[in-house]
Amino acid sequence: MTKCNMKMLATVLAATSLAGCSPDVIDKTAKVNDKAIDALLDVQNIDPADIAYGDRTPEPGPVRFNAQFDALVFFGLDTNGQFVSTVRYFTAAGNTYDSIKGQMLACIAILDGDMGKDCDNQLKKVTLDNLTFRAPTNVVFVARNPTLKFGPEPLVFSKSLDRIHADYPDGKKAKPNKSFYNAAVAEEAGRQLVYVRNYYSKENGQPIMKGDKYWYGLNIFMTIDQVGGNPVKIIVDPDTGNMGGNP
Repeated sequence: MTKCNMKMLATVLAATSLAGCSPDVIDKTAKVNDKAIDALLDVQNIDPADIAYGDRTPEPGPVRFNAQFDALVFFGLDTNGQFVSTVRYFTAAGNTYDSIKGQMLACIAILDGDMGKDCDNQLKKVTLDNLTFRAPTNVVFVARNPTLKFGPEPLVFSKSLDRIHADYPDGKKAKPNKSFYNAAVAEEAGRQLVYVRNYYSKENGQPIMKGDKYWYGLNIFMTIDQVGGNPVKIIVDPDTGNMGGNP
């Protein structure tokens, strides 16, 4: 478990910038209201054209999906207010949220008690800045703190990478999202989770192959409840890639 520094930018709380690769659906989510999302980004002084790069993640992906892995991304604030995260990989339990939910909730219960403990049948664990994929994967995002809520479009991709990457020094060559789809929010025992499919596919719909370089910047849009005030908008922005040796 690694702790990352957090910095406050007006009403935006940002962590480090994540990258990624895409989910059978909880439900066929309707297309997100682009004007509402653009208005939210404008308030935060973020260029919508830069954040909404490629297909939006709530859009439905191909019907055919054969996951090889499940990934649980568990993150939040510890008792000292520091950002903490852990990612656990498993052999896929199925191709839908319902089919993997039992395994995910069992692991979440363990991590709620101690983020350092292993979950049953996990293959590997890393932190959020090392979230990578090498095959089609079911991905579940959940916050340690139930007061952290996901935004109307919880997962969006950025064309630029905050951290310089050897292949894309300015971020401009990063590929548009053609891999993560069917993002939808579920609620379990008063806590929100986001399920998304990583189809591990490129722009032409073909699978990413060994040697292909596909990197994305992923932003997680959230709010946190505030005593005596309105919820504070948050962007969790970890920086990594969708390729690599995990799990």
